[in-house]
Amino acid sequence: MGHESTNTSRSSTQVPLGALSISIVITLRWKKLPRANSAAGSFDPFKRQECDRRSQEIYALHQQGVTVRELAEQFGLSQQRVGGICTAERKHEQGHLPPQKNGQMIEECSFTQPIAAILFHCYNYFQHSLKGFFPVKTGASDQAAIKALQSCLEKIPFLQVESIQQADLPGEPDLRVTVCVQERSIQFLVKISNNGQPRWARQATYELQQWLTNLPNAYGIFVAPYISSAAAAICQAAGIGYLDLAGNCYLSFETIFIQNTGVPNPFSEQRRLRSLYMPKSERILRVLLSQPKRAWKTADLAAEAGVSFGLVANVKKLLADREWLGTNTDGMYLARPGELLDDWVKAYNYRRSQMHEFYSLSEIPAVEAGLAETCERLGVQYALTSFSAAMRLAPMVRYNRVMAYVQGDLSAVAAEARFKPVDSGANVILLAPYDDGVFYGAAPVGGIMTASPVQVYLDVIGSRARGQEAADAIRQKLEATW
Repeated sequence: MGHESTNTSRSSTQVPLGALSISIVITLRWKKLPRANSAAGSFDPFKRQECDRRSQEIYALHQQGVTVRELAEQFGLSQQRVGGICTAERKHEQGHLPPQKNGQMIEECSFTQPIAAILFHCYNYFQHSLKGFFPVKTGASDQAAIKALQSCLEKIPFLQVESIQQADLPGEPDLRVTVCVQERSIQFLVKISNNGQPRWARQATYELQQWLTNLPNAYGIFVAPYISSAAAAICQAAGIGYLDLAGNCYLSFETIFIQNTGVPNPFSEQRRLRSLYMPKSERILRVLLSQPKRAWKTADLAAEAGVSFGLVANVKKLLADREWLGTNTDGMYLARPGELLDDWVKAYNYRRSQMHEFYSLSEIPAVEAGLAETCERLGVQYALTSFSAAMRLAPMVRYNRVMAYVQGDLSAVAAEARFKPVDSGANVILLAPYDDGVFYGAAPVGGIMTASPVQVYLDVIGSRARGQEAADAIRQKLEATW
């Protein structure tokens, strides 16, 4: 074993504490890093440059308003680590911490700051120097990825897998796979992720392209438990192959082309979908879809939707993973409202609200006017929806049944409006809302409160008869605001 050299640095400083002045002596010990190409080991300046580049990228995003929590999720780091990176970069920017030179450790520190801050920054810079900041793989295991890749390559009779090497250090491809095709050796660089949504696919393709610049004859492959169609398109556009543990794949190299699509996701995303389309989460979606061009700060969005900061952060991450959300200096904004609305429709069911059926002898316009007058007199919140609202917002389809959200005691409202409860043949449907969010954006149209276009679209598109036609008319109205 090689000899280890140890350096010791001693420095003293006086830290005023009220009327007291305490002299503190600090001893810093570390093992000196081996010089490049030395007998003890090697230091790769290219990795160091990549570490510095990644640190600067994190700090720049933080300066633009991206939170520490979001950066931790994006780069696969702990929040404490991201905070330390941003603090260190800010100190470098201010000239308080000198940059590392020639791969050597910092051997001198300025002790002009409070002692707690000094220790924190020195420890953080020590971690910065040793480890770098690369996304951490936390999902699909190497063995599962290897098995999926082998299963895909078995379809090619003239291809043999020669070797599979797993990564030894952070910042390297998770797998290096060497195959032989017609006596020609080809190397695959494989990036494994626990998330196959577009944002993660884009980050993976970027990293693979960076690695491939030094290996022009290699081929990059992205592997995840399940890769969405949007993420697959990103990979193909970047010239990167992909495969998932469900069986979907796309590999195009040399004279070989393999593609298998349409395999459904066997890994339940129910929990993730529930978090995006739970009642209070939907409040955030209604706000974003109702004002799609506005950029929101987290606090403003939370206040407008009536939810917590933490819920806004969770929903923001889910939207960002799908690349439906954009950010600028003013905050976050909805980048792809159409895709969000289409996905929401798949998960939405207006029958989550409790339905109460009634019958009235009056004509439909009179029923709606009577309901409005009754609710206003009783001080009850209400809003027309489905065909009743669609006719007011974008007249297209005739209808013969009133539908409205009514808050409070529906039986009392119905009795006051002289609606008769029935088991069949109802022409009045009063909905006890599953969440107050259904009333967001409601406004009077013709003197009667009408649900927002977003809410009406969700409710009417699932209706029988001519619900799709009515929804299309509402959709045109919504798209005009996008």
